[in-house]
Amino acid sequence: MTIEITDSNNKPIFENTYKLSPHEKAIESKSLWLLFKMSLPLNKDSYTIKTSLENNVSKEINMSLDPWTTLFISIIDSSIFIDASQA
Repeated sequence: MTIEITDSNNKPIFENTYKLSPHEKAIESKSLWLLFKMSLPLNKDSYTIKTSLENNVSKEINMSLDPWTTLFISIIDSSIFIDASQA
């Protein structure tokens, strides 16, 4: 599974590939630079989250993110679900 996050200027801010077994999880913390950028009062960027699987299944969603947002990406029967929650 590959996860890519780009900002509103289409600048990549995160990209990583994971090889996970069933029921395995991957956890990534936000970088200090990203936390700083998200915490600026005038920063209301929309981010694009794109997830791709090896079988060419992909999902792309646009959403606002802030320092308190946690993304959850799940794969169930080759379907991708992207959700976010506020901590």
